[in-house]
Amino acid sequence: MTHNNLKTISMKLLAIGVVGIFIFQAGASFSFAKENPAAGVSHAKSFAAKQQLPAIQFTTKKINTDTKMYTAAIEYPVVQGLQSAQYQGELNHRIAETARADLETVQQQAERDASAAEAAGDDFIPYDITVKYEVQSDGSTRDNGYLSIKVLTYVFTGGAHGITRADTYNIHNAPKPSLITLKDLFGANYKTVINKKVKEVIAANPEDYFQDTFKGISDDQTFYLQGNHAVILFQNYEIAPYSSGLPEIQIPLANTETGDSSALVVKINGSVLDIGQAPLYTNKDGMTMAPLRSISTALGYKLIWNETLRQAELTKGSQRITVTKGKVSYPTNKQSTISLDTEPVVKNGSLYVPLAFFSKVFQAKVVYTSDSLTISN
Repeated sequence: MTHNNLKTISMKLLAIGVVGIFIFQAGASFSFAKENPAAGVSHAKSFAAKQQLPAIQFTTKKINTDTKMYTAAIEYPVVQGLQSAQYQGELNHRIAETARADLETVQQQAERDASAAEAAGDDFIPYDITVKYEVQSDGSTRDNGYLSIKVLTYVFTGGAHGITRADTYNIHNAPKPSLITLKDLFGANYKTVINKKVKEVIAANPEDYFQDTFKGISDDQTFYLQGNHAVILFQNYEIAPYSSGLPEIQIPLANTETGDSSALVVKINGSVLDIGQAPLYTNKDGMTMAPLRSISTALGYKLIWNETLRQAELTKGSQRITVTKGKVSYPTNKQSTISLDTEPVVKNGSLYVPLAFFSKVFQAKVVYTSDSLTISN
């Protein structure tokens, strides 16, 4: 199977997913009264506080097929326990129809290509479709009344590898359910908040992402809800090479500075660093902030703090950098100037800088995951 055919069928499957979600949204808006978008989060939390919501239950619908032309291993959820039976029926119908449409697309493409291969005397490698799902939030009071499901559809139609598409369903479990949007969660400036965080992660992990490719999230950006975070999800090749899978970037839901990094393992040049007195945190714009003194010292810099000017003087050999509270532009050791996405701040007696400071200004290698931070120079 040629790359063009792989791309064609992948685009068909992507279109099925996008159209399916759009149809479900349209159906929901006709079936139920519209919620006030600006009140999405507070409404869900206040309702959960009034009534203890049990976790929504799920059964798994399976479709397994193994032929000479294609194999299918499909598992999709059937939701039970939403407060609106009508909305629940529409949701289950949409999930099922998307899976079945994907299967039909692969089946028809496999039949055509197998026939063409036979006519040409070529070998035909069976196609494959695999669908699985993950419940990220179960709609209970514990999850703020949020139901969030991620469905992954993997399709192989020849070539070096297949393509995975992620679809998500984010529902406010209420008597009149509604779809949850990023605007509901982060307000009118949601794109600014999320774009800053995504750019920060890309800058801090340059080896894992395409550089200068991300321009901003889309109007219908894929995401799911997990705990007190929205997880922004990108498709194959959207912002990273295939080896990076489907990139996911967590952003706290709270509008205040949050983040408990006490369990985070921090390693600087291979040695574990204790940052318990000045842990990482996420500011109100969704940017990860890191303590400058402890990390820069571990990287071999000498730091002298000037309380009068509210700035830190960093030296290492011939390199000299002055970091000032509120200043966003800094020279690098390559004699160029960079701008940070957020300004350094003083918090609890420590000067904090955005995590990208270490990769942009120090030119250090930064790898940041949900449970570890590694910096080396």
